[in-house]
Formats: sequence, C-alpha cells, structure tokens
Amino acid sequence: MKEKLSYILAGLIIYSILGIVISYFSFSMINWIFILFWTLSMTLADFFILRNFTKWLSKKQNKHA
Repeated sequence: MKEKLSYILAGLIIYSILGIVISYFSFSMINWIFILFWTLSMTLADFFILRNFTKWLSKKQNKHA
C-alpha cells in the first residue's frame, strides 16, 4: 500500500512540474486548469496503464530469454 501511495505522490509531483513547464512554454503563461488536468490525467495514466505495460513487457522479455 505504501508503494502505491508513494508512486502516486511521486507522479503528482513530477507531472505537476512538467505541467507548469509545458503550460508556460505553450501558452506563455501558467494556466492552472491545464496544469491540474495534465497532472491528474498523466498520474492516473501512468499508474494504471504505463506501469502495467512495463511490467507486461518485462515478463514477456524474461520469458523469451
């Protein structure tokens, strides 16, 4: 449980920083609604999709090795 919580917390921190950078360079201002949407959507996508995809790929590569 602690591992999942720390993974989500780290994702929120990293993706919020990236959202600020992307918002500033895309819109020449800090758009907080974009940052909030970007942070939440990327954190959830990372936690539920990308993390499971990388686990699946590592299992598939270990099976062939």
